[in-house]
Amino acid sequence: MPDCIPQCRLLSAQLPRGADMGSCALSVDGWGASCDLAPQLGWQFVDDDSLTCVNGEFVLPFPTLQGFIDFDALPVELSMGQDSGKILVRPSVKPPSSTGITVTFKCVAIAMDAKSATFGISQVITPTAGASLQFSSTASTAKVFSFRAPTFEGEVRCNVTVSGTDAAMYATPAPLHFAISPLSSFGFSYTAGNATSGDAEWPLQLVASTLSPPLWAFALEDPFLDGGVQLNISCTNGAKAVPSSLFFPSEPALPYVAFRIQAPPTAGPTAQTTCSFVVDGADREHYVAPSPRSLALAPSWLARLPSITVAGSAATIFRSAQNVFSARLSAAEEARLPKDVTRAYQWNLQVLRPNSSALLPIGSLAAVPQSLSATTRDLVVDPGELLVGYVYRLTLQVTFSVDSKSASMNMRSHFSPMDPCAAPPAAS
Repeated sequence: MPDCIPQCRLLSAQLPRGADMGSCALSVDGWGASCDLAPQLGWQFVDDDSLTCVNGEFVLPFPTLQGFIDFDALPVELSMGQDSGKILVRPSVKPPSSTGITVTFKCVAIAMDAKSATFGISQVITPTAGASLQFSSTASTAKVFSFRAPTFEGEVRCNVTVSGTDAAMYATPAPLHFAISPLSSFGFSYTAGNATSGDAEWPLQLVASTLSPPLWAFALEDPFLDGGVQLNISCTNGAKAVPSSLFFPSEPALPYVAFRIQAPPTAGPTAQTTCSFVVDGADREHYVAPSPRSLALAPSWLARLPSITVAGSAATIFRSAQNVFSARLSAAEEARLPKDVTRAYQWNLQVLRPNSSALLPIGSLAAVPQSLSATTRDLVVDPGELLVGYVYRLTLQVTFSVDSKSASMNMRSHFSPMDPCAAPPAAS
């Protein structure tokens, strides 16, 4: 057999109509020879057989080419309920016949969150556009396929089939996979960095034309798309957020943004103001807006009332014949109130937990009331109702009312009861 010469013979008779094998690059080294074929753009090899030497030439037996289905603008990830956007579909090469091919999508969503009641349940996803796309020799430009993600966390899988007169010329596409992530939202806190949950701290009432204390808004999850996300705040009755647009970048230097709420100058048609939220920005599809928040317009005289003190409240309470907690205003503060103001008191005393620094008494916690309440100015607690060695939480809400308008102030403290004869704790 003669030595093979550095040449490839291309068997173009084995190619589908319209295909072009392209060029062949032959390389010979000490280990043998290889022939790298470069098909024309839009075609790919189905079977890459090894070279054989026939009549002094390297021959690639029966090379087969196929076109493929090309996808553009495939999303990496979608949020629950998000639209996929326009996914562009086109054949890599034009079908030769007028009847061409049909590309069909069949999609199903599978719940993947083990904590969800829908875990493992599948749901058929009907495409919102392009369930079946037709391509032919006269219509081969890109067409749109789209769908809407399910309302649960998981994955959408789409099987793609090619049928029709020219289907054999095209490779069957691999299934398409789309991860579905849960939607995030926003929370609010009076403490910077307290971004732990969506349970918002929000001013319940403000005096006309006053500003709330600083509020900190935070995204429960940082944006992952460039361009971040923006939270726009609008309020009724002349109230407003300052600033009214809060921006959260994809890589924030700080996880929270400060703002305030400015109360309206007057009560307007109603003393109730509602602040609503709209999510905008590049990553808006991954967030749901917080629910609207209400704000009451408090009487102007409340701004002149600094605080309420509770007599008898301290970090440590000695059990005496009677423990009396009393809501008190100074004489100057009393003088600032309208003469016809009425007051309503709501006390609550609740056992929280054992005090780790104290020896627990003999007996059961069930032997004493775990919660006490009262609606009088003074809360009187008998010694038998306080348990040494436990931490208590005392809360008081005082509601002031004038001319059918009311405003409330709140106070909270914690204490731990001790026996009067107990030795004082050693200095640390």
